[in-house]
Amino acid sequence: APPPASDRQERIMQASGDLRGLPGAAARDAAATLDAILKNAATGEAKFRRVRLGNKKFLRTAGKFAAALRLLEACGFERVEDALVLSRTDPGLLWLGRSSIADLVSA
Repeated sequence: APPPASDRQERIMQASGDLRGLPGAAARDAAATLDAILKNAATGEAKFRRVRLGNKKFLRTAGKFAAALRLLEACGFERVEDALVLSRTDPGLLWLGRSSIADLVSA
């Protein structure tokens, strides 16, 4: 069973806090990529429910940071082979994920 929502919320806040510990440009780039992924995932379109871990832009900006991967996992993405897949859309968690990094995106 997936962790309770309150546990996921705690994990989102912890991961976003860890992202703040990255150097400025790295934190901004990672947050911008994560924001785009979460925004697109919220549309419910199938093509946006999967992030290839080997995607060059994802790796360059966000995928190389454990905190970024933890944030996506806390928002409902699960590791499936070489990808992160959103198995169950929870609009509240996607919104919380985006809002937890909003200040980094606009920094």
